[in-house]
Order: sequence, then structure tokens, then C-alpha cells
Amino acid sequence: RPPPPRPPKIPPPPPKSKDEAAGAGKKVKKWLQVGKFVEAKWDGEWWQAKVKKVRSDSKAAGGPSKGDWVFVSYVGGTPDDDEWIQLRSERVRPPTDHFEDSSMGR
Repeated sequence: RPPPPRPPKIPPPPPKSKDEAAGAGKKVKKWLQVGKFVEAKWDGEWWQAKVKKVRSDSKAAGGPSKGDWVFVSYVGGTPDDDEWIQLRSERVRPPTDHFEDSSMGR
């Protein structure tokens, strides 16, 4: 499968406030953690990606909220393809049964 075309860039979230930094130890869903693989939707298709960073914009306790962001690196893509995706966009999901780890160390 060819690497995904370059997705449109979404700017990264604004810097954390002191209140947000204090709540950084929140419990997060197991599939949405740095180093885990996810699927990211671009141009109507789901692509394999690896979570590089997770950023929470919410002050509520618990798992990720609709205000959270995830920075993904597309499997087979280049660093220029990496992007921030807001969870409310519903462009990120856990790997499906059809997911194959073809990261080759990326």
C-alpha cells in the first residue's frame, strides 16, 4: 500500500496553561497512548499511524475528552506527514481487526 498523501496540516494546540500541566497525570484510554498504534482518517480513508504525543485541553478527570489532541506519525509516511488531530474530529480510532503492524520500526 503506498504511503498516504500529505494530509492537510492542523495547527498544534495552544501551549498548556499551569492548570492543564498540573492535571497531566490523568488516566487515558489504553489505545490512546504514546507509542501505541491507531488508525487515522484522511481523505475518507483510514491509515495506520503511531501516537507520538497526546495533549489534553480539558480539566476534567478521567480519560480523553473531545478537547484532546493526538500527534500521529503515519506508517509509511514521512515526518512532513505527521500531524495533530483533535479527537472531536473523530479522525482517530483504535486499530481494527484488519490492522497489521507494518511500521518497520517507525
